[in-house]
Amino acid sequence: MGNKLEEIEQFKRDINTLFYVSAYLIDEWISLRVDQFYYSYDTFVLKMALTKGTGQQFSNDDILDINNEYFYVDKITASEEEKYIQVEGRSLLAKTLNRIINSNFSTGNNYKPEQIASLILEQNGISGTFANRDFNQLQLDKFDDSKDLTGQRISNYQNSYGVVMEAVENLMKTYDFGVSEKISTEATAFFIKIPCSTKVSFFKGRDQSKFVQFDSDFDNLSKETYETSNYDEKNIAYVFGSGDGNARKNVVVGSTDSRDIDLKELYVDARDLQPTVTDSSGKSTPMADAQYLELLRQRGNEKLLEHAPVLQMNGVINIDSKLFVFGDDYRLGDRVKIVSSLFGVSKDVTITALQYVWDEKGFKVTPTFGNESPTLIDLIKRG
Repeated sequence: MGNKLEEIEQFKRDINTLFYVSAYLIDEWISLRVDQFYYSYDTFVLKMALTKGTGQQFSNDDILDINNEYFYVDKITASEEEKYIQVEGRSLLAKTLNRIINSNFSTGNNYKPEQIASLILEQNGISGTFANRDFNQLQLDKFDDSKDLTGQRISNYQNSYGVVMEAVENLMKTYDFGVSEKISTEATAFFIKIPCSTKVSFFKGRDQSKFVQFDSDFDNLSKETYETSNYDEKNIAYVFGSGDGNARKNVVVGSTDSRDIDLKELYVDARDLQPTVTDSSGKSTPMADAQYLELLRQRGNEKLLEHAPVLQMNGVINIDSKLFVFGDDYRLGDRVKIVSSLFGVSKDVTITALQYVWDEKGFKVTPTFGNESPTLIDLIKRG
């Protein structure tokens, strides 16, 4: 994302051909906010003056080209009294929230986390077995085994009938790698205009913490906010898998040294994980106990991550500062140092989100440093 944004192109779907065709060029708005996330899809909120024209201009599932990224519309609200229309939506990757892993998905030994994420997307949303489940507007950057984003491998991985996007997000958050979306120049049959589809790529942010520091004393950070919380923290998980009663396979993961008031326990029901391995032909074979217990440990670590303590800071970046260049010295996913004399905090943190706002005041960028508190929706998802 850049600070220069002169227009937004809007596409509509032709009901007869199902092609997306260019319909409007939007060059005036009250405000536009784009939230870009390291571990997930992106979102936007566009607010415009309400006129007869704008009141009829937007429909759900319209596609907008905002700064070389495609977003689809999924919410429209308007107020005649306040004279505005507000259009909201998400990047095309969010469409995988509408797909489940339509099988007992499993991998063999020593797959890279980003490789598993690529396979999940490819088989359940981009080019799977059933053509009617594919997203023609999504393309996946081909997995390159010579690259190593995380330096880790997963001995075995299973997911049965989970939501595709949620499974990919869990992998990214657990193993600390991100995803990006850019308009692709590779043609598809469903857009009249080229570029015409979104290229999805996994990447790893850089460690810039020794070189890049955000500090209000440096005049490159202002309007600081701070949050720390451990109300939702769990530090040890008891994970129970297949079997019944005392015969259930189980492991304990987390901070086993915690005692007394510091001990925060979590029960994890992982009965959905089966002690079998399914090959590409669909044949299942028994899994060794050691492999299955490692599978349970992975599930436990994922669940503990959902209950991690929160240390999160926000602030407005001075993108005109000559000390560090936005997009070069630091960008989404990078690890940087944050120093706040106001809150007495100095910590190396990941830039997990960037909020871009274009309005009558100009352009500003607000980063999110570190983990945010779980939302109500996050808590509901946990069941």
